[in-house]
Amino acid sequence: MIFCTPEDDPKIWGCERVERRADATLPILVKTLDVRGCLSVQVHPGAAAARTLGGREKNEMWCILEPGTLYAGFKPGTGEGAIRRAIAENTLDRLLVRIEAKKYETYFIPAGLVHAAQGVRFFEVQQDSDTTYRLYDWGSVDAQGRPRRLHIEESMASLDATLPPPSPVRDLETPWFSFAQKDVVAGGALEAPREKAALVFDAAARKSFLLAPGERAAVAPGRYFMAGAKV
Repeated sequence: MIFCTPEDDPKIWGCERVERRADATLPILVKTLDVRGCLSVQVHPGAAAARTLGGREKNEMWCILEPGTLYAGFKPGTGEGAIRRAIAENTLDRLLVRIEAKKYETYFIPAGLVHAAQGVRFFEVQQDSDTTYRLYDWGSVDAQGRPRRLHIEESMASLDATLPPPSPVRDLETPWFSFAQKDVVAGGALEAPREKAALVFDAAARKSFLLAPGERAAVAPGRYFMAGAKV
């Protein structure tokens, strides 16, 4: 078991010191995000859009730690013209599907799905990519009264307005990563799959550690999240 600590960004839990171990590499990013206000409305590119735009494909998922509001997907019938008009009029939120997310619900956010969050804390697993396009920022400005840069054309080239809003699940299997919630009782343990490492997040203690493939570790009672990469 190798304990992980926050890197430059305290939301991102990393194990850089073990990346040279071939049996413990984990080509995904795992974060906890505490969204007090509104997370900007974003979209990540799929593989084809990433090749065209010069970014990197990014699929992700959120597991809710504290209830709040998610926005994911457009209302049925929303087209490009309506999206562009709403951005110009600062009313894009009216076209988004709103979800009141509950604790420990898990939502898959595929590439191409427009999404945002408000007043929620969640655990995120994503592909190892930093490509994010900001479509809308709720009209917010910085201390100097300047809005943040939007990436409207990149977002429009990446989004798929026909993608349905995600439904809540407990665990998740995708082509890029897996996620499972484990409730451990006294005397219990966690075990990583034989073929891959697993990043484990202790929901109560807010600490993470890495298990090498097949490694088993005794842990205190509680709820744990296990994330693994599909490699």
